[in-house]
Amino acid sequence: MKIWIHKQDDYLRKFLQPDTEIQYIEDYAIVDNGIVMLRSDEEIPASIQNCLIIHYDKDLASIRQLALQKLDQNYDYYELDYQLNRDQKFDTCIVGSSYALFGFDMKLLPTWRNLALGSQDIYYSYQLARKLYEKCKYRRLFWGGHYYTVYSDLSRGKNQSELLNITYIYSKIFPNSLGMHNALLIPKREEEKSLSALYDIGKSVKIFIKDYFDENGGSYWHQQRSRFFCRMKLWSGEETTWLDAAEYEKIKAGKYRAELHNKSIRYVQSLEENIGILNEMGNWCLKNNIELYIVNFPVSKYYHRAENKAFREIFYDIIKSFTFPAVLFDFQEIEFGDECFNDPDHLNDTGAKRLTEVLLGKGL
Repeated sequence: MKIWIHKQDDYLRKFLQPDTEIQYIEDYAIVDNGIVMLRSDEEIPASIQNCLIIHYDKDLASIRQLALQKLDQNYDYYELDYQLNRDQKFDTCIVGSSYALFGFDMKLLPTWRNLALGSQDIYYSYQLARKLYEKCKYRRLFWGGHYYTVYSDLSRGKNQSELLNITYIYSKIFPNSLGMHNALLIPKREEEKSLSALYDIGKSVKIFIKDYFDENGGSYWHQQRSRFFCRMKLWSGEETTWLDAAEYEKIKAGKYRAELHNKSIRYVQSLEENIGILNEMGNWCLKNNIELYIVNFPVSKYYHRAENKAFREIFYDIIKSFTFPAVLFDFQEIEFGDECFNDPDHLNDTGAKRLTEVLLGKGL
């Protein structure tokens, strides 16, 4: 397909199909046959004859809108894909569950990259750590969660919404069985595909999504997507923060969340597999001269009162059994008040800033 463009519009190449033949309007006295790409507010040059006129600014605006729709539908996948492929030097990788996603203030960590996501278990954390290392040989790895997460296995879950994380995130990032882990059957991926003979829609969507994250500081959290917006809403008042919630509602919410996680202590098979994965990850770090840090994130006092205290003992027994070097930061040992929490067991902006400052104060 022959496409005519102005030389000043050469950047359009990145949006077009790879087999597109491009000619510059300025190089010919007569532009005859083919497609001419112009801005909608531009007059048609007299040299153009018998051509189809395409207003690329309107087309790109439509593709950008499509990109934002896809981002809204599958934000976690696109953000993770962005972090895995962004062009920025870094020396530290973060993986882990929602605790690590909420718990670090990335504005204070410009040379760190955060791959943590809600419900991300140890298996996917390790796979992501290895995948990112293939792209950049970082020197520090942080894995973060809470005591009970050593029992977590996303692929064995019965919750359809969590299994969709495998469908729409991990099975897209990791090929074949690597993305499935222990899942035998996951929900079908329902995606509408937009086709164009002129534009490379898939590539164009990724370009616009990359621009979105670049414009918003390259972080999961930003003005358009705040921690507060993504809180675990278990109390009354749409704008009410955890700090301002009623005492009885905090007690109820903390108990609900803790008891939800307490049930996982029966997943002994998952615990044993996760211990094996942690050991494999630790030895992989040792082999590649990567410093391994483990962070236990704090939970509110309301959650802590109701959580099964056996989790902490088991967690510490696992750490003590390691035959490789690993540094543990247990922030449950430091008091974080209600002003630091987004909900019963996740930090807010204030809490993340405080925790990050404490870590940086240790010379990291």
